[in-house]
Amino acid sequence: MKMKTDSDEATRKIEQLFMEHELKCQKMLVDANTALSQEKLKADMNKEIASLEALERRELEFQQLQEKEKERAIVAQQKLREIATQELNERVQLERELAKQQQQNIILQKQNEIDRLHAQADQKSFQQKWENAEKLAEIQKEKEMQKRKGECPQPCCFPTGSSCY
Repeated sequence: MKMKTDSDEATRKIEQLFMEHELKCQKMLVDANTALSQEKLKADMNKEIASLEALERRELEFQQLQEKEKERAIVAQQKLREIATQELNERVQLERELAKQQQQNIILQKQNEIDRLHAQADQKSFQQKWENAEKLAEIQKEKEMQKRKGECPQPCCFPTGSSCY
């Protein structure tokens, strides 16, 4: 029995050693799995952090692009305003010049009308003076002729009947 107890005890010890070894293996396996899981988790977290950082960089770049586009839009609007203002000023200047030319045309037309009326008046006056000069010349011619004949063109106011000359 002693042998049997020794043999049972040896079997138990072997079983205990086997179980301890098995436990150690299981612990090592659990530790390895835990370390692997931790490394995987750490890698996943690093990947996620890198992904978030990349997303933040993209968002920052997008915001910067939006700011640049806003600035470009503001500059474009300012340029359009400047162009519109310049065109408006040019238009106003052209309209002023047109109005001035129209006024000058009206003044020239009025001056032409005045000149025409003066020319007509001068022509009429000249014609009247010419006609008067012709009448006067005719009268003088008649007086000359009558003087040569010795007659007075008008009835004499002298009772003697003598010539007025």
